[in-house]
Amino acid sequence: MNFSRILLLFSFVFVTLQVVLPQQNQRGKGTILIEYADMLEGAEKRLGKNVQALKGNVKMRHHNTRMFCDSAIIFRDSNKVEAFGSIHIIQNDTIDLYGDKLYYDGNEEIAKVRENVRLVNRNVVLTTNHLDYDRRDDVAYYFNGGRIVDESNELVSRLGFYYPRSGEVNFKDSVVLTNPDYLMYSDTLKYFTRTEVVEIVGPTDIVSDQNTIYSELGFYDTKKDKARLLRNNYIDGGEQTLRGDTIYYDRKKGFGEVFSSMELEDTANNVIITGNYGFYNELSERAMATRRAVLKQVYGTDTLFLHADSFAPIRLMTILKIKLSGHFIMCSFLDPTCRGVAIQWFTISVTAPTPFITTLLSGLRAIK
Repeated sequence: MNFSRILLLFSFVFVTLQVVLPQQNQRGKGTILIEYADMLEGAEKRLGKNVQALKGNVKMRHHNTRMFCDSAIIFRDSNKVEAFGSIHIIQNDTIDLYGDKLYYDGNEEIAKVRENVRLVNRNVVLTTNHLDYDRRDDVAYYFNGGRIVDESNELVSRLGFYYPRSGEVNFKDSVVLTNPDYLMYSDTLKYFTRTEVVEIVGPTDIVSDQNTIYSELGFYDTKKDKARLLRNNYIDGGEQTLRGDTIYYDRKKGFGEVFSSMELEDTANNVIITGNYGFYNELSERAMATRRAVLKQVYGTDTLFLHADSFAPIRLMTILKIKLSGHFIMCSFLDPTCRGVAIQWFTISVTAPTPFITTLLSGLRAIK
């Protein structure tokens, strides 16, 4: 009989710990609530006044954030928690944060998670060993190396600031983006996980088997493989390099369109085409330049200059017809696919009787 009374009394105390304590905690605004623990004990002698120790299947809540762990210590006066083992934080039912250790400040609403940290937000996964998550400002930041992976890309850096609500990530120091088709290297980079668009905010190299792209300001859409490059830009395809103040580039079509200060250099044919607008297609090897267009070709120590309002789309240095007229050379650049129809005529002014020019003129007079 006495044993039954003792068992009944113990059961009453255990139920009180689960049900009454959360109601008492709710009195304090913003107080961390205990929802469940296999065992709760006062730890004032070991850890100080108003300290509680929780063990086994611990469940806590603070506003719209739920916290789970194997064990925890709650410091009531400072409204802080130290938690250990199987850390799992659920924020707004959309963000899951895992780790081995947790230091949570209920007043500042900052969670510091350490060791084997993983933050999951829909299709975005952030992994690191040191992560601070500011719930109030909605930013998770790592400072000792981290990685973010989504459906298409993997990004690593030494420092990172992730804003789950907007999906923006700011990467700093030793940034590398890995895509199946290319690698992107930078010291500072912004990435938008919802659109998979990169914002280039510093010196950045994009390296692929197809070419190397360099820019210091602009955007790269990793889904559509399209770029808008705005400062100190070039696209180096090996034998051809395209430069310009503003470049729009479509990787899938191999098409680069340049606005202002265009320069296309073809080292295979020693050709440089310039203008204030133009384009180059890597697949067809066609180039076009306009608005004070100039074409230069280097022959040893000699350089041939062609000036025109514009050069229609031509394959680089396909010269099929030359005529002599006085002291000027009239050249027609023809495309083999045009069946002998001239695309445009250019005038070359002969200003220096160099050996190359003398030989060229002699050959032209012979076929005149």
